[in-house]
Amino acid sequence: MTNNYDLRYLDIMVQYACSLSCRGCIVMSNYNRKGHVPWSDGEQWLKEWSRRLTIREVNLMGGEPLLNKDLKQWMFGIREYFPTARVKLITNGFHYSVRPDLYNWCKELGNVLIQTSLHFYPPPEEYINNVKFFLKHSDWEVTATPFDPPDKLIKLKDRHADVKWHMNLFGEFRRPFMGEGPKLVPANNEDFVGAHKVCGAPNSPTLYKNKLYKCPAVANLDDTLALFNIRDSETWQPYLNTGLSYDDNLDEFVNNIKKPNHVVCKACSNNPDEIEYDHYGQGSVITRKQYNATFAN
Repeated sequence: MTNNYDLRYLDIMVQYACSLSCRGCIVMSNYNRKGHVPWSDGEQWLKEWSRRLTIREVNLMGGEPLLNKDLKQWMFGIREYFPTARVKLITNGFHYSVRPDLYNWCKELGNVLIQTSLHFYPPPEEYINNVKFFLKHSDWEVTATPFDPPDKLIKLKDRHADVKWHMNLFGEFRRPFMGEGPKLVPANNEDFVGAHKVCGAPNSPTLYKNKLYKCPAVANLDDTLALFNIRDSETWQPYLNTGLSYDDNLDEFVNNIKKPNHVVCKACSNNPDEIEYDHYGQGSVITRKQYNATFAN
């Protein structure tokens, strides 16, 4: 078995539930998905995949990863099994206060990036207070500011530790597939090259339930279809079961990671007008109040 394939990025979805419902969510957490990935599962995955992959950046994502009760174990576990990888945490920014030790974890680990998404513009007071709660722990240098929001980054660098903090300002979401909810259907689009060009996550290999997928959308597809009892629909079958196990041959996958896939990319549209949502438009994002002050199991 060939070892040490090099990946620049790897997304790991550690939380299915989210405190927001964003229309067009690439992992389809807007469909009221529930639960998290316990570290007891994750450790086994990383132990196996660390024998096959060298990764430069591991992205812990959701859903909302700050709601995962095993988050500290996940962060330190990434460093244990992929010691040279940067640990990146992608959060919606509303839950820093329920992780009061997060900054200390980041400082201890080093080589950490926290990416905070701005899902409301202008940001609500609750969001501002949570961001301040995290940033108050250190002194930060501004390394980049947006010229004109949306679709820009604010970048901060910790003056005293190897920790970076970014705010990502979204102007639009590009949904995967066609339709919504129980009416989800694949585009069955022959222009898979064009679909890849307009994709919201074109170069995002994703580890999901110990399988390696081309992108987060197709990784989450099976479980999302099951929510609406449409998994057995004939039209979806070409796009299911595309994940690779750690003992599979990874040559083709790794060598073509940045290229369109002639199977899975057909599931999405090549027309931005069909898939784009104004992320800051009225009703594009809904807050799920039940997650505001607690953890989502």
